[in-house]
Amino acid sequence: MVSPEYKLHIECTFDAFSKKVMRSEARTCRKTITRKQQREISFEYLLEETSFEASSLDDYFVVQHTLDSYTEFYVKGKAVLIESERLASALMKLPEWKRDMLLSMFFWASRKRKSP
Repeated sequence: MVSPEYKLHIECTFDAFSKKVMRSEARTCRKTITRKQQREISFEYLLEETSFEASSLDDYFVVQHTLDSYTEFYVKGKAVLIESERLASALMKLPEWKRDMLLSMFFWASRKRKSP
């Protein structure tokens, strides 16, 4: 059995240790916050000092070129438009059955993955 004085000693020691750890953690947090505040720049300041816009617009699905700049392949009755001239010329060098297999594997397999 442990005496009540020893229990009190243990509790006080643990209490002192806990307070020391909490003070140290608070000091570390204050240092981290101060360091961040010294290095961070407000968004308003960036907008005032720079000439770039704060937003952008992606145009993934906007056709920017005329249809004449695309090479057209037909696979399973559907038209596949290839913009890259290097890719189109490489596909043209393949036999028709290999080209159809490659295009159908790429486009229809990726189409199945996108569907939920």
